[in-house]
Formats: sequence, structure tokens, C-alpha cells
Amino acid sequence: MMFLMSLQINKTIRLYRMKAGISQEALAQKAGLTKNYIGLIERGIFTNIGLESLTKIAGALNLDLAKLVRESQAA
Repeated sequence: MMFLMSLQINKTIRLYRMKAGISQEALAQKAGLTKNYIGLIERGIFTNIGLESLTKIAGALNLDLAKLVRESQAA
């Protein structure tokens, strides 16, 4: 299942990653994803993010998935 997310999800993920003081590589490791994938998302190149991946990213950032999505739509 894929989500067509607001184009702002990339900015929200990057913002929370920076607030957490971690690199893309560290976020990728925590989420069980690749650094390249995180980079593509943050640059806004990849916007069709699977629900499973988005859930992993939110968890790695210690965020509730709903908060991550809500804030990306408000950004």
C-alpha cells in the first residue's frame, strides 16, 4: 500500500531528524531503511512512501505517525 503524501513530508522528516540531532544514515539505521531512501524522501524526489516505511521513520524519530502526517500537511 502506498501513500501519496503531501510534498511537505520531506521537510517535516528532515526537520524532526535535525531536531533529533541525527544524520540521514543514523535515521536510516534506526528505521531499518537505506540512507539513499531517506535522502530521496528528504529531497522531495520520492513522494510515494509506503505506510510501513513511514511508520518506521516516525518510530525512529520517536513520533506518532499521526503527528508526522498532520504536521507535514500543515507545513
